[in-house]
Amino acid sequence: MDTDLTTRAAVIVGYDGSLGAELALDWAYDHAQAEQRPLEIFHATGSSIRAGQPVAFARASSATDPRTSKRHHTLLEEAAHRVHTPGGIEVRTVLHHGGARAGLVGASRDAAVVVVGATGLGAVESVLLGSVAQGVAKEARCPVVIVRRSHATGLRSVLVGTDCDPRSDAALAFAFRVAGKRSCPLTVLRCFWDVTRPVGDVAPDEQGYDEERGELSGAIASHVARYPEVDVHLTLSRGFADRRLIKATHDHDLVVIGHHKMPLLDTVVWGNVTPVVVREAVGDVAVVPADVGDDDHA
Repeated sequence: MDTDLTTRAAVIVGYDGSLGAELALDWAYDHAQAEQRPLEIFHATGSSIRAGQPVAFARASSATDPRTSKRHHTLLEEAAHRVHTPGGIEVRTVLHHGGARAGLVGASRDAAVVVVGATGLGAVESVLLGSVAQGVAKEARCPVVIVRRSHATGLRSVLVGTDCDPRSDAALAFAFRVAGKRSCPLTVLRCFWDVTRPVGDVAPDEQGYDEERGELSGAIASHVARYPEVDVHLTLSRGFADRRLIKATHDHDLVVIGHHKMPLLDTVVWGNVTPVVVREAVGDVAVVPADVGDDDHA
């Protein structure tokens, strides 16, 4: 394993000083520390709107204005100071003169993971940053974690959804890696529709689902071999995947879902499950592009 932090892809966190950004910064720092990666605190000047500040004024503010520039730099310096510990991981800052969504999507090409908060300082920011989070999750080239709540005591459980399609393998790989690095149990959930039975989880001893159990075990076999230390639980559930995954965000600290991006059909595929879960989740969600492997952005 390459342990030189200067050559390893960074964990990038979008930061604007809001409570949502503070939670994202904490999550990103813990993840970077667990994986021994650099932490990059990313602030976009084009999306900086303070609570109570008129939107028109905020949009007209120039990043070249000395007062505006100083405020942006101070924000980044305070964030870096908050998480920096002597002898710890490398912490660096990036001031991006443009919009947060485009900037973070661009940065994702070389990142290990991008972390963003779900909401901002005020009502206007909440809408704007919610849109940024969904946009980055849809377009990023690496896993994106959307943080909604604090995990001061660390991650206690991770759940990953899979349909046992090869395109779900990237999400499985990311979930196993997070569970392994953060020393927490992992639940692997497969949802399917069975018109002959009521909606709900299949009991462990329920008969008639040997084929589904076999397919699920086969889908995770290589990941179990790679991360034997992870405590894995398999769950089959009858019903709609988006409803079951949203429910899972109540019970697990992180829910991992894949983004199956397909030419021409991207809008249709994206519209099925992923954006609904991202929008309605009450907890943290990681969205993993189908074409990202476990060794990508090492």
